[in-house]
Amino acid sequence: GFIHEYKGLPVTPWNPGLGVALALMILRGPHYGLALFAGIIFAEVIILRSTLEWPVILSIAAIISSGYAFVAAVSRRQLRLDIGLTHLRDVLVLLAAGIAAAALITLLLTLILLAIGKLDVGDIVLASLPFFVGDIIGIAVTTPLLLRIAKQWRERTLRPFLPSIPEVASLGVVIIIVLWVVAGTESADGFKLFYLLFLPVVYAAIRYGLDGACLGLAIAQLGLVGLLQRHGYDANVFIEFQVLMCVLTVTGLIVGIVVSERREADRASRESETRLKDKEAELAHAARFSLVSGLSSALAHEINQPMAAARALARSAQELLRAPQADLSRADKNLTTLIAEIDLASGIVRRMREFLRRGRPHVSTINVQSMLDDILTLIDPEATSRQIVIDVDLPNDLPSVYGDRVQLQQV
Repeated sequence: GFIHEYKGLPVTPWNPGLGVALALMILRGPHYGLALFAGIIFAEVIILRSTLEWPVILSIAAIISSGYAFVAAVSRRQLRLDIGLTHLRDVLVLLAAGIAAAALITLLLTLILLAIGKLDVGDIVLASLPFFVGDIIGIAVTTPLLLRIAKQWRERTLRPFLPSIPEVASLGVVIIIVLWVVAGTESADGFKLFYLLFLPVVYAAIRYGLDGACLGLAIAQLGLVGLLQRHGYDANVFIEFQVLMCVLTVTGLIVGIVVSERREADRASRESETRLKDKEAELAHAARFSLVSGLSSALAHEINQPMAAARALARSAQELLRAPQADLSRADKNLTTLIAEIDLASGIVRRMREFLRRGRPHVSTINVQSMLDDILTLIDPEATSRQIVIDVDLPNDLPSVYGDRVQLQQV
């Protein structure tokens, strides 16, 4: 983050360490603020070699770590932040909480440094604005990326955000080229050209949702900081570019989460439609059972008739064959009639089984006459018991229909 001290205030163009710490506090709890506290002291003493007194250093570390720990706790408990950032509300809550915390902490640190005489009133904007912007951009770029990785890790679906490696490489190359052009233009046109960076980032957000937006923004931020440092831009220009980066970050995150929400809604809609079709199939299956329960007694009588006739015919054929002068012609006739009676009973059972079959609709070409004959076989016994006569009047040239035979039979 190229951290440096400006009159006692630790400033960085962007603060990825803060974004990591805030993500850990949101994921694991506010006690991870202790790591942030230790990190700030380490940076002040070892990296910056600050000349501030120890009470001031400890106060700075305590204010920053406790402030973001408090924000993390409030976001999870009171604001009900979903750590997976699955809705637009979650992204807005995270951004709003980060901005509010950064503003409050910046104000408190500025007041402390003013009180001890490290800052003058005229230095407030020069010191506080870079600190404020660096914290915001560090949170906005780093924290959502880590929260999305953590979500996929917990669900055991961790995979590259952009599954096509060539496309990832192409996206990175486009971003770096745009940044190189922007950073290499040492004029006001550099700020105008910066808006070209919106194209690859928004493309990644539209194509891959929030995950694509997070990855695209991370590449853009790393490339921007690296190139600006390489070209030796002063702090004021650095901050101006970072303000533009804040706008790009908010835009990319919002576009990404809207796309992700839309895709999730479409997926949920498809799943609901599938469940609805399954329920309709189960309902139709239950309705067929209900209908058959009313036909069962009549069908049992209907099946008993051909089976009783078949038994009588079998005994008759047996007696004829046992006679000294076997009447083979009559026995053959009885056996032929017996087979027809068995086929009749078999047909009734088969139609019942088909009517009760369970599963998804089976669409096929249907002969209407054959379908009605099958239905009449099932209905006639109960109709006869209720003294109802059913007449069928069909034209001879009736064409076949295309549909589900069992469902049409049920209707």
